[in-house]
Amino acid sequence: MSERGQRIWRFAVCRFPPAVYVPAGIASFLSLYLALQALGLGDGATLTVSWRALAGALTVVLFLFLMRVYDELKDVETDLRLGKAGDPRYKDRPIVLGTVKVTDIVLLRWWVTVILFALNLALGWPLPLLVFFLLFVLGWLSFKWFFWPAISDNLLLALVTHNPILLVLGIYVAALYGAEFGVETLGPWTLALLVGLWVPFAAWETSRKIRIPQDETAYQTYSMLLGWRNAVLLPLGFTLLSVACLVPVALAAKLGTGVIVALVGAAGIMVWRCLLFRFAPTRQRARLQPYAEMYLLVANLGLVVALVLHYGIGVAARG
Repeated sequence: MSERGQRIWRFAVCRFPPAVYVPAGIASFLSLYLALQALGLGDGATLTVSWRALAGALTVVLFLFLMRVYDELKDVETDLRLGKAGDPRYKDRPIVLGTVKVTDIVLLRWWVTVILFALNLALGWPLPLLVFFLLFVLGWLSFKWFFWPAISDNLLLALVTHNPILLVLGIYVAALYGAEFGVETLGPWTLALLVGLWVPFAAWETSRKIRIPQDETAYQTYSMLLGWRNAVLLPLGFTLLSVACLVPVALAAKLGTGVIVALVGAAGIMVWRCLLFRFAPTRQRARLQPYAEMYLLVANLGLVVALVLHYGIGVAARG
């Protein structure tokens, strides 16, 4: 491997660890793709995956990677400033340590973009290619801060403009499903499923940027903008919205009590930790991210396991 290739690989492993994000991206795709089959095809159906599903899952993983690359390029100056100031979240990042160059990340951006377009051109028009175009344009606009410079200086504006891109990523998965099984099978539970699987990412995003006042740095957090008492209501509310959507979906898909207990249990732990921090804040209790990640795991991988156990799964050669 060339010297540049080694730098890019080390950067990818550090900022987008494949052992974590590849399985997470695939589980995110399958939780929606398989649940749509279960809801749209009925209780007697056997779930199937095809080469299109493989391409769709790879698209989800690579698009999430592209968004990480975009973030790295957008935040180079901020990362360098905070890293040199000693912020523990930034001082060991590759761009701060000099183990990767900006030109390396730019090249990586183009590699990922070419692969994404090659994959989706093969999947066909209008679905899911049309939705992929929309998704890519939104991602590119986020790279440019939607041509609204104020977003780069306000975490709340960034949340409301950037996080919904993940909802469009879910719509992309639904579009791929519709291309294979017919859009007429997208029933009334589709919206609840899309929202239920989207907002856990918002809970995760907000949970990792909350601190007690004495731990605040130059790094902007939700607690800095809203105060810690109000900021913690964001991940709490997103978690409650998710479980309120996913429990009825699981019931409609006839997945049984096990997945309901798992969803409610994981959500309950997250809600409890948020309330504990709000009413008795400490540095340790401000660490809400692991509990948000636990709920994300249950909502995605747990749903996949429950679907496969109930319906079974096979391989289909759909053209």
